[in-house]
Amino acid sequence: MSASARNSAGKASGQLLDYYETVDSRRYLVHLPQTYKQGKELPVLLVFHGLGMNGSSVRALSAMDLTAERNSFITVYPDALGHRWNDGVQQAAGSDDVAFISNMLDDMAGKFKYDKRRIYACGISNGGFFVQRLACELSQRIAAIGVIAASAADAVCARCNTRRGIPAVFFLGTDDPLIPREGENKELGKLGDALGLSELGIKNLNTTVAKAGGVMSADEAVEFWARNNGCSAHPRIEAVPDRDPRDGCRVKRETYSGGSELIVYTIEGGGHSWPGGMGFVAQDLIGKTCNDINASEILWQFFQSHYR
Repeated sequence: MSASARNSAGKASGQLLDYYETVDSRRYLVHLPQTYKQGKELPVLLVFHGLGMNGSSVRALSAMDLTAERNSFITVYPDALGHRWNDGVQQAAGSDDVAFISNMLDDMAGKFKYDKRRIYACGISNGGFFVQRLACELSQRIAAIGVIAASAADAVCARCNTRRGIPAVFFLGTDDPLIPREGENKELGKLGDALGLSELGIKNLNTTVAKAGGVMSADEAVEFWARNNGCSAHPRIEAVPDRDPRDGCRVKRETYSGGSELIVYTIEGGGHSWPGGMGFVAQDLIGKTCNDINASEILWQFFQSHYR
């Protein structure tokens, strides 16, 4: 274990749980579950933050460490330069984020053992776009992905060559002001003001505006991964129980079969949020957070059956 790991203050029951490391002069946070033992190869889940966030904030938002403790896997929360991942749409100056993640995985391997056949990646918003770029460009390392509140970048999908299907699960809110669906025109409202889009004259988001910026609609992103994964274009649709009638959301699960697994959770009434996650941003800014499902738990249920 590295010196910075040994000097970390994050401990419980005498065992090191959390530590920060750096590679390429950039930081990432690692959480080892209490079941971790030196030499034991556990799965790894990389969790990517959204625009303006960092690894620590998405760690709190997702509460993914609780799921990791119950299921014995390692969580890793990298930080983007300037709080922005190079996802094929957003660009961070001077940052090769795919190379950073590849180098980070190598760096981790020199510090502790993990199961290299079970490396998973999930992310929200800008992070959700980025994990799709990782799947396309690091398909030899990433076993499966989870996408929350994101569609996909045209440029990434146009040059995607995974040579195999990449199991994927999506969580998409129908009232997400930042992720357009075909034929919809959404008012950005306060979120547009917060992101500075109103100053650019962009007060509404629709597929025309999104495509001009190189962003697919939610429907197009799902269609791309269905094709890439060799799945049927017609999913099996199931209603999910309305466990929290007060949240104003209902969920349906769409399962695309016939190839590498693709599942989409469509959240009727859901906003730009992590389902079942901790709410840190006002509802009138990002929309409703669905509590009928817990995305962190579902992500792990999905990932654990997939190996590279």
